[in-house]
Amino acid sequence: MSQPIDLSQFPDLPVEVLNAFAAVQFELSVERAARQHEQAVVAEKDAFITALKELIEKLESQVQDYRRTKFGPKSEKLDPAQMELALEDLETAIAETQAQIAFVEE
Repeated sequence: MSQPIDLSQFPDLPVEVLNAFAAVQFELSVERAARQHEQAVVAEKDAFITALKELIEKLESQVQDYRRTKFGPKSEKLDPAQMELALEDLETAIAETQAQIAFVEE
């Protein structure tokens, strides 16, 4: 950031110039605040997207585990209806999370 200009060094400036300078300084401070807010919003969105992507990875891992359990050598020990329901729930959660990511990334 640049240092503010000390207008007391220029005692002979007309009032109109001082007022114009003050208006420009105000506009710059508003723009700076807006830029900082935008950066904060982007950082928050990025963090949210990262969290959602981590959730998707976790859910996809669980789906793979359930599929291995269902179709693997120990599949006879599990109730197939329960396994299908669990897989459907996980796939729904993955789809919802991916939709949230797509919405946030827009």
